[in-house]
Amino acid sequence: MSDANPRMQLKLYGEPVSLFTVRVTLGLQAKGLSIPLYELPGGGPRSEAFHRMNPIGKMPVLEVNGQILAESQVIAEYFEETHPGVPLLPADPFTRARCRLCARIVDLYIMPAATAIYVNLDPSKRDTNAVAAAETELRRSLGLFAHYMMDGRFAVSDRLTLADFALAPLLDVMEYTILPQFGLQSPVTSIPRLAQWWQHIQEDALCGPALIAYRHRFREFLQLAD
Repeated sequence: MSDANPRMQLKLYGEPVSLFTVRVTLGLQAKGLSIPLYELPGGGPRSEAFHRMNPIGKMPVLEVNGQILAESQVIAEYFEETHPGVPLLPADPFTRARCRLCARIVDLYIMPAATAIYVNLDPSKRDTNAVAAAETELRRSLGLFAHYMMDGRFAVSDRLTLADFALAPLLDVMEYTILPQFGLQSPVTSIPRLAQWWQHIQEDALCGPALIAYRHRFREFLQLAD
C-alpha cells in the first residue's frame, strides 16, 4: 500500500470496532493508501479531549494539517478527491449521484433501524415492540437501498464504490452477530438484488477477508464467542 501525500499531515482518529471508522478504512484499503489509525484523544468518544476536537462527538475524525474533518462519508470523499488513483466514486455524474444516494440511505434509514435493534440486545431490558418495529423498518430501508442500486456486481457498477463500503460492514454486523441474538432471520434473502450484491461482496478479495476480521473484532467487543 502506498502512503498518502507526504506534503499533507494526516491523522485519522477512530476505533477499529466502529462501523463508521471501518467504512473509511475499507475505502483506504481499496485505494491502496496506508494511513495509521490513531487512538481517540482522551482515550474514548466520551472524553472531554475528544469533544474539544470534534463537538459532534462521533468517530472517525480526520486531522489535515492541524484542521479537523468529521463524518465518515465526508472523510471518505475527501480522500477520494485528494487521492484519486483508484476511484471509489463513478465518473458519470448520474451514477456518482446514485452512489451518494445509496450511502445516504444507509445513514438516514438503515443505520437508525439497525441501531434501534442493537440497543435492545440486553434481554432483561428488551422492548419487543420496538424491536419488531425496527425489524420492519430495517427490511424496508434495505429495500430502498436495493431499489436505487444499478447494474453490475456491486451497488452501482462492477467496481466497488463508497456505497458498498457504507453498507457492507453494517450488514455483516446485523446478519452474523446482532439479528441471531434475537432469533431474527436475515432480511437479505427476501430482497433478490441485495442478496446478489451481498454474495459478490463476501466473495470479493478485499471485502470478504476484511469483513470477517471486522466481525471477530465486533463480537469480541460484545464479548460474544465466535
